[in-house]
Amino acid sequence: MKEQLKQQAQEIFNKFCSYLKKAEWHFDSLSNEEGHIINLSIQGDDFPVNHIIRVYEDIGILYLLSPLPFKMEKEKLLDGAVAINIINNKLVSGNFDYNVEDGAIVFRLTTCWRDSDIGDAVFEYMLISTQLIVDKYNDKLFMLSKGKLSLKEFVKEIDKDD
Repeated sequence: MKEQLKQQAQEIFNKFCSYLKKAEWHFDSLSNEEGHIINLSIQGDDFPVNHIIRVYEDIGILYLLSPLPFKMEKEKLLDGAVAINIINNKLVSGNFDYNVEDGAIVFRLTTCWRDSDIGDAVFEYMLISTQLIVDKYNDKLFMLSKGKLSLKEFVKEIDKDD
């Protein structure tokens, strides 16, 4: 069973890399005994959006993380927690993780590949939806962090986008 999962994980990793090559994305990849990881960055409207894709063979999960390139300022940690909660309640797929101690924000999207035949459509969905979601909210979260938007103004901004 473990050998089968290892083989499936390698296949998913190879398929994802092939998709990225066909789509002409520039990326770095690493596949070894410790895991299968792909890194790429796509320029958004305001910030580059970094994507870390990892294939977990032991649990059969394809995991996409996009850390935001800034942290909430110390005096805005509570506002950040409220803002992330408000955003997460609007999302259908994926969510933002928030570290209340240091203000780090990471978008996370996962899918299970165990006993599944996933391919380009899933990879494209994961990348494009993550890119769009992160790009939609990162500038507003940054402005909230820097005190350029109050929490009330932040809520108005994201509500007008819906």
